[in-house]
Formats: sequence, C-alpha cells, structure tokens
Amino acid sequence: MSQANDTNAKTADQLTAVTGVHLMQGIGHKPAEGFWTEAWRQVLKRPGAVLGIGWVALVAFFAVFAPLVANGHPILLVEQADTNPIGALFGGIGSAIGSVDGARLVLFTLLWTAAWILAPRKLDMPVLVILAGFATVVFALRVFAQFFIGVTEDQVPSAVFGFTQFLLGRGEEPGTTTIWFQLLVDVAATAGLVWAAAAFGLSQRVRIITAPIIAIAGIGSLIGLAASKAEVTSPMMQFLSVVDLTLLIGAVAGLVLLVPKWWGARSDKAVVLLTVSLQAGLTMLFHAIVSAMAANRDAAPWMRAFEQQPYFEVVSSMGIAGVVGAIFIAVHPPARASHRAGISLLVALVMFGLMAARWATPLPNFDYIERETRGEVSAVYTIIPWSPQQGGTAVDLMPPGSNVYTQVREGLKVDLAERARETDVLVVDMPLDEEVLGAIEARLGFASESLTIDPQAAMAALTEELASSPDMDVDAAVGFLETLPGPGYTLGTDSLGRDMLSQLLHACRLSISIGLVSTSIAVVIGVTIGALMGYFGGWVDMALYRLVEVFMAIPLLFLLIVAAAVLPKNTYVMMAIIGCVTWTGSARFIRAEFYKLRGQDFVQSARSVGLPLRSVLFKHMLPNGVTPVLVDASFAIAAAILAEAVLGFLGLVNPNQPSWGKLLSDATNQVGRFMWWLAIFPGLAIFLTVLSYNLIGEALRDAIDPKLKKARV
Repeated sequence: MSQANDTNAKTADQLTAVTGVHLMQGIGHKPAEGFWTEAWRQVLKRPGAVLGIGWVALVAFFAVFAPLVANGHPILLVEQADTNPIGALFGGIGSAIGSVDGARLVLFTLLWTAAWILAPRKLDMPVLVILAGFATVVFALRVFAQFFIGVTEDQVPSAVFGFTQFLLGRGEEPGTTTIWFQLLVDVAATAGLVWAAAAFGLSQRVRIITAPIIAIAGIGSLIGLAASKAEVTSPMMQFLSVVDLTLLIGAVAGLVLLVPKWWGARSDKAVVLLTVSLQAGLTMLFHAIVSAMAANRDAAPWMRAFEQQPYFEVVSSMGIAGVVGAIFIAVHPPARASHRAGISLLVALVMFGLMAARWATPLPNFDYIERETRGEVSAVYTIIPWSPQQGGTAVDLMPPGSNVYTQVREGLKVDLAERARETDVLVVDMPLDEEVLGAIEARLGFASESLTIDPQAAMAALTEELASSPDMDVDAAVGFLETLPGPGYTLGTDSLGRDMLSQLLHACRLSISIGLVSTSIAVVIGVTIGALMGYFGGWVDMALYRLVEVFMAIPLLFLLIVAAAVLPKNTYVMMAIIGCVTWTGSARFIRAEFYKLRGQDFVQSARSVGLPLRSVLFKHMLPNGVTPVLVDASFAIAAAILAEAVLGFLGLVNPNQPSWGKLLSDATNQVGRFMWWLAIFPGLAIFLTVLSYNLIGEALRDAIDPKLKKARV
C-alpha cells in the first residue's frame, strides 16, 4: 500500500495537469485547506503585505522589548570604579551556591521541576483537598506576615510579634535570619505544583514543555542572590514597571505557546492567548486606577490612611488580581473549565506577584554617567544607553550621528560671537589660544552630566594633541573631542536633549496599544449591536441603526481634542473614546452578514433545539460572518494610530509618554528653526506603520473576496 502511495505521489509530481480519472485513482489529490489557511497563503503572496507584516512585527517587537534595548539605567552597577560588574556577578554566583540560601534554592528548584513532571495526572479527592489546604494555609500565613512588615515590638503583643518575625524569616537577634518557615513555604510550593498537575488533569507532555519555566525562575532567583552577595545591582530591572514586566513575560510565553505545534490546534491556543491578554490587561488597568487614586493629593482620608500602611501594596495587589482572576475563572465554559481556569489562576498569581513587587516605579535619576566620571561606580549599559525621559539642555537639538562633544561647537559659536564680529573670523576657524581653550573647558563643564570622561581629562587630551598639532583650530579641536569615548546620538536629540532613537522605540508601544485596544473595543461594541440588528430586523434594526447614524455623525478628532482639554491627558481615556466612537463600521458589516445568515438551515436548527440567543448569535452565526469585520479592523487600527499621531502633534497627549506625533511637532520648536531629523524619522515611522496596516487589510480583503476566490479556482 505504501509503495502504491509513493508511486501515486511520484506520478502526481510529474503531471502538469490531472484529469477526473487521475483524481478517482487518488493521483494528484490535495487535501482541502482551511478558510484562514488559504486566505493567509494568498496574503503572503503579496510582496507589499509581506513587507507590511514584517514592519508591524518589528514595531511590535520594540513595543515589548524597548525597555531592554534603550534604557539609561545600567544593566549592572557596582559601587566600585575599578571592578567589572560582570566579573563581580559571576564571582557572586559561586558564593551564592555555597551559601545555605543558595543550596536550598538549587535543591528545591530541582525538586519543584521533578514534582511538576512526575506528578500523577489523577489523584483522589481527599488527597487533592489535603494538598490544596496545606499549600493555602502556608501561603496565607506568609501573606499574613506581610501585614507586620515595619511593625515594632512595642506595637503588638510579644507573642504575635515573635510569630510574625518567624514567618518573615527573621531570627531573635536583630539582623539574623532563619530559614525554617521558608523551608515550609518551599514544601508547600511542591504540594501546590502536584495539586495543580492533578486537579487540572495536565498531561505529562504539557508539563515537560512548561517545566523550563520553573528552572528559569530558579536561575533568576539564584542570580538575584548572587548579585546581593556581590553587591551588584541592576537599576534597569529595578525601574521596569508592572506593564514592562507583564509584556515581557507575555511575549515570551506567547511565542513558546503559539509557534511550536503542541497542545492542541493553534486556533484554540489563540483563544487562550486572547483570554489571558484580556485578563492581564484588565488587571493592569485596575492597578493603574487604584495606584492613581492612592497617589492623588485629593484622595479620601480612608484611602490616604490605607495607602500609608506597610501592607497596602500586598493587599491591593491581592484584591485586584483575585477579583479579576475570579471573574475569568467563573466565565469559562464547563467543557473546558479545568484547563482554562487553571491558566486564569496562573495569570492571577503572576499578576499578583508583579504588582506586589513593583506597585510603583520610583522616580528616575540618571546620574550614572556623572558618577562614573567621578570614579564612584562602574556600570554596564544596554545597546542604546538613553531613556526617553533622559535629557539636558547641554545636548539639545543635536543632529544625527553626533555625541555629547558635538554641542561644544554650537556653544562656542554663542560664547565667541562677539570676538568673531570684532576680528571678522569665523568661530570654527579661530586658533586655540587661552581664551578659546577657556571657552572649550567651560562648555565641557556645562555638559559634564552627559560625559563619560572627566572634563579635565578631556582638556588634558586636547592639550596633548595641541602640542603635536599647534595649528589646530576650533573645528579640528571639536573633531578631536568627538573621537573621545562617550555615548552617541544615532538619530540626534530633541529640543529637551532627549535621545530621538530611544523615544522612537518606546513610542512603538503607544502606537501598537492604542490601535489594538481601541479597535478591540470598537469590534466588541460593533459586533454586539450589529448582531442584534441583523438577527432581529424590524423595529430593533430601525432603532439601533438610528443609533449607528448618530455615532457616524460624531467628528472623532474634534471629540478627542475636546476630551483632551477637559479630561486628564491619559492614554486609557484616548483608547476608550476612539473605541466607543469608531464601532459603526463593524456594526454595519455584521448587520449585513447576519441578514444573510439568519434564514439559513443551521441557524434555524439552532433555534429549534432551544439554544439561548447568545449561543445562536455568537457561537453559530458569528464565526460565519465575522470575516469582513476582521478585515475592516486592520484599517481601523491604522486610523487609530493616525488619530493618536495627530493628537501628539497638537500636544494633547500625556507629556510623559513618548509619541511619534509629539516628536513630529518638535521639528518646529521654540527655537524657531526647522530640525529635519525631528520631522523625517517620526514621520517615516507613522507613514510606514499606517501603510503597513492598509496593505495587510487590502491583501486580506482580496484574499477572502468570494469573486476573486472563484477566479483563482
């Protein structure tokens, strides 16, 4: 049989065309492709769409990983000028493994990994209850202890104080520690992993695939312990916010889940990722709301008193993650409740840990370069050592390819302007006499916060170079200074001295998020209202279509400008307004599709068996009519990005949030000069992103068009 199949395959490869007889014999037969598989295959045949997908993927990458690529905070920092931070960290790993805490961490990481992989898939209910109860009680005690952080012995009874200190791992003597309760927590974590594997019925294949997550977490904890022993810090990690960490973890987990062909169909995994993203997004939204309420100077007295308690962050994080997680666990369908509820529980635990650890990001202070110049610290930076908020007047409006020394030339033109008028000699052509050297030294001192070399050392190097080249003028001197070590500005700086490339990369997050979130809101509203119009028709259709016409008449840009003037300049407000106004297109598409589908046999069958309305609309009819909406969504994302760019250009966005439109408006700054790099680079980013979404939408529309599809066949 296999030989016959091989013969048929070879024959099919040799044929340029097949007949009905060939197909009856099984020669040249190709299995039918799914609808979306065929559609995306047609999309990938369009070079413009492929380039658009590549550009959008690049923007999405920097939207997630920009804090790791462009950051003014060092990756590693040690409080000694003559010590290599990387070498100190590796040296600390050895001492960490040899310590009691390090040995415990390595041992239990191996134990957790083995317990997760080797745990039985099914356990009796009494065993599950015992495991769950033990883990819950132990972790509840650890959370209870968080309420007593910062509490002194004279504030509570001695027995309570001693018990809470034991739970926190502190010894009887000040500064001493004990690991006995921590060992109990580690054992409880093992019991929790065994319970999770059995309670959700996870196959061993799934657990083997996810086991590296436990190992990675253990390695990360070991590196943190090594850094503390070697007195090496990571300011970059300390200043990552909850949103940064959530996006990083979500991106890595999403790639691990979607790309390989395991754990079910990709459509099911896409649904899981969508649910997880929605849960994490709502959790971050409520975190932002609660933290803003607590930090508000006009907050209620009870909120102000609660915010000052040492357990505020832990309790708030637990409440937010618990409420949102409970909602998502409750709404899962019973048929798949075990797996998806387990995933929602895992997301809730991860979000609780992130919020409790990073409730509020401290105010940044970018003094690392200055401290390195003074010989106080040694640091290792990322690829682009500038943050979007980092700047200074000493390096404002610098052209692309320059570094901190380039500004000396422009400063000297101001400092020596009077001498240039008197001598009728251009500043750049002036010889290096005492007056000019003094002006250069003053300018270097003015920009000392951005220099990686001491101004006196720079002047000493310049004096040494001048001894070998006595005819050096100002232009040659600045050219020599630019060869000294120091970070450069690849795309220049803006009017506040902030690096352009860093802002462009960090602004990718705003563009991607405002497009996806606002379009998602619009699609949800539009699909719901359009489904009701198309399914019921009659007076329901007439009444709701009048509502559609009302929202179609609302000028979006004018509404956004008014909202920015009245409401706080908040990104979430902008997303909500765009989503709540631009849903009319989705509603009309769904209305037209449902008009065609409501009389078909499968809809009548679903109604006749007594299925509820939501099941008929969204489970049976929607999958057959949602295609035009998804195509329209790509154009809506482009329109939302363009609307945000317009608001940024008008200065109506959050001033602390990097924005392509805001960078574009800085091209004609308060100085009154046109800076071409401030117009070209952000303008090109906006143009390419909007064009990419439009190319993808156009290719997808052509791929699912029934007429073009018939012509291809």
